[in-house]
Amino acid sequence: MVAGSVPLQQSCLHFPLCGGCEYQDVPYPKQLEDKQIYLEHLFARFKAREFRPIIPSPQLRAYRNKMEYAVGGSAEAPCIGLRRKKQHRALIDVQECPVFSPDTRALLDVFRDWMRTLTILPYDVYKHTGQLRYVTVRHAKYTDEMLVSVVMAAEPAQIERERQTEKYRWLVERLSALPMVRSIYACANSSWSDTALTDAMILLWGTESVTERINDRDYQIGPRTFFQTNSFCCARLYEEIRRQVGVHAGRTLDLYCGCAGITLQVADAVSEVVGVDNLPANIDQARVNARLNGVTNATFICADAQELIRQVAAGPQQDRFETIIVDPPRVGLTRKSRQLLLASQARAIVYVSCNPLNLAEDLKILTTEYAVESITGVDMFPYTRHMEVVAGLRRQ
Repeated sequence: MVAGSVPLQQSCLHFPLCGGCEYQDVPYPKQLEDKQIYLEHLFARFKAREFRPIIPSPQLRAYRNKMEYAVGGSAEAPCIGLRRKKQHRALIDVQECPVFSPDTRALLDVFRDWMRTLTILPYDVYKHTGQLRYVTVRHAKYTDEMLVSVVMAAEPAQIERERQTEKYRWLVERLSALPMVRSIYACANSSWSDTALTDAMILLWGTESVTERINDRDYQIGPRTFFQTNSFCCARLYEEIRRQVGVHAGRTLDLYCGCAGITLQVADAVSEVVGVDNLPANIDQARVNARLNGVTNATFICADAQELIRQVAAGPQQDRFETIIVDPPRVGLTRKSRQLLLASQARAIVYVSCNPLNLAEDLKILTTEYAVESITGVDMFPYTRHMEVVAGLRRQ
């Protein structure tokens, strides 16, 4: 039995009101069975040569490495936590979160005390008043390091002016006293949209990043770095991707590479790997991570994925790739990207998706020239309906 398979409702204070984990009352083996049945039904039309059993999460408690806690209530009676199920305006004042960290309450209590002590007003997204919008936390599981971001309804210049005042000194003093906190940022977010982090990140104290280790690779994780949410199951996901790439082991292209999570995992299984991402910060972080791990056969390009595929498809044969890895956003590939992948002449495509429905739509086009070798579900999100899927395609 998978460790931690006891239903979470036996210990979580907030189920079933919290909208975070809708299946806390379902035993874990049943969750896996239901997800496997769903995937087999969804992808049956593609006649995969192999339909592998869903890969379970090796840990069910404290598996999440990132959380965004919204702020409400008042300065005198602050509420910091998660949205109620089907009630977006209503917040649950979180005292614990079994899927994130046992340190949740100690951390959030610092912010509650800060609001009460210094009259820090919660931001009202409907009236556009107040100061504190979100508290976001990243927890590197391997090193037990936390990076905390306080999201303020302010301009960067305002935070810079106030960072040495009691307003922020009080917060930094209390947060830095917690043994797991290694980094504290302030995020300036004066926009009207209800988003958490922006590009305007100001380091208040500590290191610029925290370190996570996946399958003997170290990754520097910053406040806005894209990284798989379940560090423990991420290792299993990367092993499955590497298994599929290793069959072909030629020159490989990793689209939507982020901070090089997948790129570095497959580097020693291929002759050369090129990572592509359209965010300069991600490419900078990818290069740092490659140097950190001594990987010399990986190069990184800051470019739009669609444009890069177009160049590959139009370029000479010797510049093409044996294998293309795609891990697109939840919306999947654009119509043009699908056509360009077909024109790329790659021998194999490894498609990683966090949205099985959109993967199925993309496969309708890709399977006009590629056969589905295998479909593998990966349960990155226990106690929710979500999962990752890895589809291995080979040119017919």
